[in-house]
Amino acid sequence: MIGKKFNKWLVLKWEHRLCGNNKKKEYVIYYYCRCQCGIEKWVMRANLVNGKSSQCNSCRIKESKEGRFARTHGLSNTRNYKIWYRIMEYCYNPSNPSYQYFGGKGITVCKRWHDIVKFNKDIGDIPDGMTIGRKSFTIGFTPSNWCLVPLRERNFPWVGKHVFHYRKKSYSYSQLARLIGFSRQRISQLLEIFTPDEIIIKYKTCIDESLKNQKNPSRSIK
Repeated sequence: MIGKKFNKWLVLKWEHRLCGNNKKKEYVIYYYCRCQCGIEKWVMRANLVNGKSSQCNSCRIKESKEGRFARTHGLSNTRNYKIWYRIMEYCYNPSNPSYQYFGGKGITVCKRWHDIVKFNKDIGDIPDGMTIGRKSFTIGFTPSNWCLVPLRERNFPWVGKHVFHYRKKSYSYSQLARLIGFSRQRISQLLEIFTPDEIIIKYKTCIDESLKNQKNPSRSIK
């Protein structure tokens, strides 16, 4: 692999790194790469091979300004543009806090929607109080996989009036967050990746411990 090019990256060397949490650790291959602009950086092998990482951030930003995310469209001050820009940041900017839940998980924006003009044409005017969500959480943003959702729900159709069921009781969105010890924002991010049942299974130990320590268990929703 040393000396091989992946898009703008040139592989210089590699190493194994022990990654993971206390419960599960595994060795992951990282490559030390040089971008064609001269910037050098460690890149995870998986991201390099599958194309998730194709260049350094500086080149990505430069490419954006030169036209990939062209902004000479007169839409910069519109609601649609702000939502589109946020989606692009989530999927392609590793520095964005939400990248790990979108681009970091393989969620992308279809090539057509890299053009804000085409995105705007397909979506139409987005009403106040609404934003863009995905019908299926397993694939990215495409003309066939989007829907309008209230801002407070975003991509989480099970929040609000919906509930989480566990051990024959029902818990609200906020109650689940408290049981696990997370903020509502963190739960929202998890719901971008997992279903409610998957979250409960993943954090079953935390939930059981919280319920055990509570003198008055969370009130069941009727």
